[in-house]
Amino acid sequence: MKKTVLIIIVFLMGINGYACLCITQKIEQNYKSSSFVAKIKILNTYKPVDSNKYFKADILIEDSYKGEMISSIYFYGVNEKGWDSACYFHVEKEENLVVFAARNSEGNYVLEACSRILYLDRANNNESYDQELEILKVLKSKKVNFNNDIKFTSESFGRDFRKYYGINLKKDFAIYELTFDEKLKVKCVKKVESFNGKIDRKIIKLFKSKKWSSTVDYVKDKIPKNSKHLVVVYYKVNSKDGKGYLTLY
Repeated sequence: MKKTVLIIIVFLMGINGYACLCITQKIEQNYKSSSFVAKIKILNTYKPVDSNKYFKADILIEDSYKGEMISSIYFYGVNEKGWDSACYFHVEKEENLVVFAARNSEGNYVLEACSRILYLDRANNNESYDQELEILKVLKSKKVNFNNDIKFTSESFGRDFRKYYGINLKKDFAIYELTFDEKLKVKCVKKVESFNGKIDRKIIKLFKSKKWSSTVDYVKDKIPKNSKHLVVVYYKVNSKDGKGYLTLY
């Protein structure tokens, strides 16, 4: 459930200049901070103009999860395989992707160096993609389309979730929409996709009991009233003892 904080590591790499490492963020953060989320097919690509470090691609939208219908998108990079190690994207014609893009000041939808992207056709595709696609389908069907770049963090849920070790649930995940007041108190919690049981009420109670913090544009713990956040809670089964448990990852 990944995305997008860029860490630059500078060292001698010849022409490529630098390498980067993108640390992971949860899919709910990716989704709410993106203006455009869709499954697309690449129809054509163009080389960057002059010194521009973004290349344009014509696309076919196969499934739109969030945002308007568009015909092209921009990727960070020069679209040459030898530049992949320098954080540049490389995509092929006819390739199928899921992209999480932001809108820039010029009105174009852009994938930056560490924007979240799912390469659906590549050999390193992994099973987490299936669950991410299911989550996106739910968010689309429930018309969850708010946008903000606020990064919320809370006190740990680990000890609280351990109380429910051995729980038996039918669904693999639940999604909750939290609304905060300006003092970072959880005002209300909407069940976007629930586990359909008493456990939902207990999870909501936990959300409201925890101390939360926020960061937006390098400003900590200062948010507009009624700011929203998404949290996905996963149900998994321990392969060793067959017991179910809750986790945020």
